[in-house]
Amino acid sequence: MPVKTIMRIPPETWWATGKTLLVPTISAFLSFIFVVIRPLSDLGGEYAFLVYTTLILFFFPSNSIVVQVETTVLGVVGSTFGLAWSCATLAVAAYCGRTYGPASQQSNAVIGISLALLSLICGFVRSWAPRLTAASRIALFFPIFLLTANTDVTEMQSAFFLDQFYVTCFAAAFALLPVLLFAHDTTSRVRLGELVTGSLNTASELLPVSLSSVIDVDLAQKLAALEASLSGSQNRLAKTLKDSVTRLDSVLHNYSFEFARSRIHPTTLQAIVKMLQRLSRNPLLGPTSHVPGERIQHALNRTYGTPSGFTTPVTPQHAQRGRTLVASRHSIELHKEKAARASLSPRPKNVFVFERRDHSRPRSMAHKPTAGANLIAASRHLVDSIQKAMRNASGELCELCGWQSRAPLAGQKDSSVLDAKDELEYALSRLQQDLASLLDHLGAHRPKSKLSRDIEDDDGTRRDHFRLAFYMTSLLDLAKDVLDLLDLVIALSRQSSPTTRWFLPKIPGFSRFRKDPGSPHAAERALDEIDDERVDEEMIRQDEEDFTYNEMDFATASLYRTRHTPSEAVTISDRIVVVWRRAWDHPRIVRGRIVLSKFLNTLKTSPHIYFAIKLAGGISLLAIPAYLSPGSRGREWYDRYRGAWAVVSYMFVFETHTGAIFKVGLYRFLGTFFGAVAAFVCSVIAKDNPYALVVLAAALSIPISYLVLMTRYPVIGVVAGITLPPLLFITFLGHNDGQSRFEVAWTRFVEINIGIVAAVLVGSFIWPNHARVRYFQAVSLTFERATEYYLRMSRDLLRPSLVYQGNARKYNRLESELRTLISSCRLLISIQRKEVSLLPRPIKLYAEVIDAADRLVETLGEIRLLRFSVPRQTAVFDVMPLRRELISAILINLWALNQCFRSRSPLPQYLPSPRVPLEGIMAYMDELARSSRRSHGDAGDGEDLEGRDQLGILYGMAENEALGEACTILEELVAAAGTLFGTRTFLGKPRDPHSSGDTTA
Repeated sequence: MPVKTIMRIPPETWWATGKTLLVPTISAFLSFIFVVIRPLSDLGGEYAFLVYTTLILFFFPSNSIVVQVETTVLGVVGSTFGLAWSCATLAVAAYCGRTYGPASQQSNAVIGISLALLSLICGFVRSWAPRLTAASRIALFFPIFLLTANTDVTEMQSAFFLDQFYVTCFAAAFALLPVLLFAHDTTSRVRLGELVTGSLNTASELLPVSLSSVIDVDLAQKLAALEASLSGSQNRLAKTLKDSVTRLDSVLHNYSFEFARSRIHPTTLQAIVKMLQRLSRNPLLGPTSHVPGERIQHALNRTYGTPSGFTTPVTPQHAQRGRTLVASRHSIELHKEKAARASLSPRPKNVFVFERRDHSRPRSMAHKPTAGANLIAASRHLVDSIQKAMRNASGELCELCGWQSRAPLAGQKDSSVLDAKDELEYALSRLQQDLASLLDHLGAHRPKSKLSRDIEDDDGTRRDHFRLAFYMTSLLDLAKDVLDLLDLVIALSRQSSPTTRWFLPKIPGFSRFRKDPGSPHAAERALDEIDDERVDEEMIRQDEEDFTYNEMDFATASLYRTRHTPSEAVTISDRIVVVWRRAWDHPRIVRGRIVLSKFLNTLKTSPHIYFAIKLAGGISLLAIPAYLSPGSRGREWYDRYRGAWAVVSYMFVFETHTGAIFKVGLYRFLGTFFGAVAAFVCSVIAKDNPYALVVLAAALSIPISYLVLMTRYPVIGVVAGITLPPLLFITFLGHNDGQSRFEVAWTRFVEINIGIVAAVLVGSFIWPNHARVRYFQAVSLTFERATEYYLRMSRDLLRPSLVYQGNARKYNRLESELRTLISSCRLLISIQRKEVSLLPRPIKLYAEVIDAADRLVETLGEIRLLRFSVPRQTAVFDVMPLRRELISAILINLWALNQCFRSRSPLPQYLPSPRVPLEGIMAYMDELARSSRRSHGDAGDGEDLEGRDQLGILYGMAENEALGEACTILEELVAAAGTLFGTRTFLGKPRDPHSSGDTTA
């Protein structure tokens, strides 16, 4: 970096960098002091120089006390387990040594098998629980040295355990003490306050922008110029809100384990976090228009694009351009029957329909319909009330928790929370009353003559009406959610202490017993069980039993079938067969057989087992020279040049994903080279002067810490720190076995590279585990869970009851699994970005697929919430054939996506389009809205529809719009899957359907 550029860096940056590097530098200095002070280094024995190596590998200081304490506890526990395992092994080997002689085959076999078993256990734990990676590594790190250096043991010594245990304890202490002294661990509290208030402020800013993109009559003349700026601002705010809400859980988790000074207990904020997460899923707090990604646009054009001279295939009911939707109820029923027959017909030309649309344009309304002035005024009043309520909630939370947020709206309360709640309730009731004008408006835009307009223009206007209804109902739901948020804040305020007090950290597993019905946790449970109060438990239980039995495979269903055995047995062999069949087919035995079969199949296909076997196999092979007979050249080489470092290098380079091994191996090669060169130069300069050694080593720890904390290449810094102490202090401690400093540096460099090469070879050719394959498996499982989610929604929808019922616990569990899977997919994508791969991979398309899957999950959740307010008789039961066909088409598409990603095989060229039955349902709902307006106009003021019926129709239209969005997302996913895996094509270049009276698929 040029000197002029360095001088331009502001002092604040230098100060922040210095504060960040202060703690690891102090830890490194203490570690090097430990090595040169003889009474202390004698505690570590011949492993005293590993203090800094252990610190940088397993206890590297962080800026959080909670994280550092967790790291310390896990590291010490893992080290203790590994050393205890090793000492138990050496005790058995010592007995074999006394019985059969030192370094006998029996003792070597015991040590080798024990090391392999320990490697299996640590490898499985590391793959199964990535959070325990450091603990599993330290549990294997010291035993590698201990078990390969004492193969000739005949007597047990306390040094076997204590030498390396002291090294672990001092390394953990040197990392923890500076963190406790200098890391001001208020980051979780401050960050939580910034995230909570920032989320409320961002939502408050985003709401009017989103509403303006849906309906704004004042900007009708400037719509074209304003659309881009509104969309950019909206997308930016929506992304900021989503990122903030996503981080809330982890920050609150860390905050609950800290000493907190507040007026409320930190765990009571869990209800606030859940409510913010619920608010963020409202469609008005996300992008109201969506443009598919570049790769998905290309896939859509490839899949649904029309070659020159070819027009999009159409269904019979849309083939005649002059036909319009009929107005009478009888004609609507005929239209439904035609749509149902078209979607149910076995003929390919009527089953597979793909609507031609421009996917490169945002899905916003083509014509922003002008709603009534009263409705617009009521909407704006409600938005202002919501913003005011969010400001008051944010300010009240800042006072309760002692947050000093820099957010511009935080703490600026316009009035009390109770006043804001009253105003919001009034604005909500006013909008609900004025929504009747929306039905009048929607009907007013319908053509009075059946032949007055083309059907495409008619459909476009209808879609805009449905979209407007969707966002109006979303505004109502958002207001209700904000009311729930205010109720939570009021409950917290009433139960808070008048002054701030200290709260102890949460004890895992204990806080759940402290919940009482009057606490805010009752409101938290109410959020999780929002629709449980509507559930008819007996009806759902009976339906679940029927559905569960129908979904069973043959083996599981056999548990519920009665088996008949011969009642009479003539011969002894027949009697034996009867007794055997009765025992073998007993329900408990069959259940045990099924469980055992699934367990064995899991073992055979588990990637965790594969990783553990590969790790244990590589370690065992590299440790073979340690078990050769004394005096052999291999054994002498291993002892003289400390071949255990090759085994340790293999353990650290070997990653769970094949592609990551190349990257980690390259970084470790560079880090080893830089560390060896730096250590050699410093050892030549310092000789055996302890003061010079400590000063030079501490100086080198600064750039090492900088690499670890502030660059994209932390592995290089870690490996350089690992290489530094052994080469720098081994001669000072007298463990160089007569080797020169250059020879020590060179042999250590070679040994570490042996482990790197071995890890690359094993990871590439023995059960390779590519992140790309894991990504496809995770995406497949995501679609499988999405299928289960939509299937459960469909069961609840079609249940013969006039009240929508659903088990919120099961939906919450599925949503949690889906979010976990989507996060896993994003992690696998980030791994692929850093991997080296021989195959070209469309990483951008992978990311766009996950974005689409995420939007699909959010849309399904919105559909489920809308169905609580949908009139079931008119919107569900009156169109039951179309509902069944819509559900079937969506399930088939989800199932096809699941199987396509699972097997990585091509899709069929055409899949049933759910748009066919959806168009029939939307036409029926449109006619229902028009008929309600006619009845309203004919009846006058005395026979108006009830407000709930009007809202029910709007919610039905909103549900149809959300279903249309789900269909669009499915089209994008199907197109992306076809691009990734191809399609099994049976129809070549289609002909123009308008060239004759027939239609094409």
